[in-house]
Amino acid sequence: MKRQFLTYIGIGIINLLLFCGVFFLLQIDFIYNISLGNISDNYVRKGGWDSYEIIKAKKPYLEINESNILQWDAAIYHCISKKMYSKGNECYGNVRCAFFPLFPFIWKLTGSSGIFISLLNYLMFILGISILLHFLLDKKCFEQNIIYQFLLITLPSTIIFYIPYTEALLFITMTFLVVGILKERYWIYFLSAFLLALVRPATIFILFGILGAEFFVFLNKKNIKLFFVSSITKSIPFILGYFSVLFIQYLYTNSWNSMIEAHSYWSGNTSAFNAIHDWSTEGFGMNSLAFFFISIPVAIFFLFKLYLAIINKRSNQDNLLNNDTIIGYLFNVSVIYIVGIFTFTLLTSGGNLHSYFRFILSTPLFYIFLLIIINQLNKIQKLCSAVIFVIFVFIFFAILNKIQYTGDIINFSYVGMFLLLISLFMILTQDFIKRKWKFLPLSIIIILNIVWNTYMFNMYLSNAWIFT
Repeated sequence: MKRQFLTYIGIGIINLLLFCGVFFLLQIDFIYNISLGNISDNYVRKGGWDSYEIIKAKKPYLEINESNILQWDAAIYHCISKKMYSKGNECYGNVRCAFFPLFPFIWKLTGSSGIFISLLNYLMFILGISILLHFLLDKKCFEQNIIYQFLLITLPSTIIFYIPYTEALLFITMTFLVVGILKERYWIYFLSAFLLALVRPATIFILFGILGAEFFVFLNKKNIKLFFVSSITKSIPFILGYFSVLFIQYLYTNSWNSMIEAHSYWSGNTSAFNAIHDWSTEGFGMNSLAFFFISIPVAIFFLFKLYLAIINKRSNQDNLLNNDTIIGYLFNVSVIYIVGIFTFTLLTSGGNLHSYFRFILSTPLFYIFLLIIINQLNKIQKLCSAVIFVIFVFIFFAILNKIQYTGDIINFSYVGMFLLLISLFMILTQDFIKRKWKFLPLSIIIILNIVWNTYMFNMYLSNAWIFT
């Protein structure tokens, strides 16, 4: 088992080397012009912060340096690592308190550059996904698990783990929380949940997922005392973590309202979902997939599962409808988390989907959801799932066809969306493909995923596509 785990880590390192190799090759004029330059444009940002223009240009990838890797939220986290939450107009002083402290504290503690912290983020992601694979997949199917790993770590949504953002830290802390649940070690759960609460505000939806999973257990066992005791003990480390965030900010600002004051600097009011819009075509494709193709079906499944639990339709089998097993518990946490983010977006986004995929596809909850499906469904059920998958693909494209934003989806900007669909379909159908026919299609899709991730990484360096 130790060798299998080390193999997972090694595959993650191989993927990083492939990513870097492709990226550096596409910095060369000749190679870029005869390859990606024939089918796509890169982006160039001109002008200052208040007056700028983003244009397309046929140019190779940028050189990675400390200046261009600190874009958007990364620059704010970097400022927090230098100044914590001290007040002042310089270095994003007005908005720093909107961001949680654990990631910038690690940055401060290591004294590392933006490039190094990006590398650390990727390694945390690989460690986290390796642990989840080790615990949630059947160890007897190791060769198949390697295929799953290659697909999962190269999904187009994994680009976020290559930049100085908090997704990787959330991934690894949530992973250890899962280990605490699986091993029934409350001290591991407590420490992981406490640290998780220090990562970002959206972790409140993980707490909602845990409390929702406890409610499913209550509907099955009808033990009110167990429900309250378990819910309280699961909630305490989160509450302590959130209080610690407020206390840390209070030490620097002498105000308990610093976080609310920081959020007031963002213009615009929250509103219910209306006209769909986004900040980039590339983002719209992946965000739409996460919203319409993943979140809505999961929400429908959740309502069905809740209905069965309320009418006390219990499942004695170890499947996705069973709420009494630890795996069923984790599955419920992931489902309720996705439904929570989906509902919050419906009620507050006004139809703006920007960065939605980050809160769904780039989270450990989505990977837990997917890995449990992979491991729990038998071959017949996977065949049915593949058929349902295809049906939802047609529905998804019918929806996109009705949205005026999309325009012509047969262009390079939507490649990430198509690669996500193909990758997810390949994950579902691996049991039906003979071994000798797997290598070529898998190699092609993995390489294309890596190329797309380098393209998105270059957009981030160009300050052209907004990861907020």
